[in-house]
Amino acid sequence: QSIDYQTDAITHPNSDPNEIGFVTDTSEFTIGFRTVLPLKGQLENLEIRSIRDASIDEIDMIEEAYIRLITTNDIPLETQIQIYLLDDQELVLDSLFECRLQLLSGAQVNENGDVIAPSKETIDIPLSAEKLSNLFQMSKVEIVAEVLTTNRGSQTVQFSTSNGLQIQLGVRARL
Repeated sequence: QSIDYQTDAITHPNSDPNEIGFVTDTSEFTIGFRTVLPLKGQLENLEIRSIRDASIDEIDMIEEAYIRLITTNDIPLETQIQIYLLDDQELVLDSLFECRLQLLSGAQVNENGDVIAPSKETIDIPLSAEKLSNLFQMSKVEIVAEVLTTNRGSQTVQFSTSNGLQIQLGVRARL
């Protein structure tokens, strides 16, 4: 691998004959530069786990609820997630989903791995009365996420500073 660069210098930039310039043994020449390096790669089977304190005050009137997630993902990463509701001893009370949920689909990429279009999804997550009861009893949550590059980690993709993620979250409840 190599880095190619080019530089130019002017020793008397104003070309003013009245300006006297000189170079001594203590003179210095300083160069500053900024570079943008592409980040390309593939990722599959990266599992991230985190346990956090969490609690929700019980609301007696709720029979069932839905969480709605609306995502616009301009990053070439997809994520599957499971959330476990834990008691204070970190024993599992319940899981939020039946199996790992595809929370984010990766942005669409071309054959070179460049993002060509964001993925957009709307996900409704039902919360039954039993799940709500466990949600109100939890004292911690464990979040388990699997992260892969677009197309299940099978393709090299390019990341850039223009990549972004937008998540909208809403709750609908039946009393």
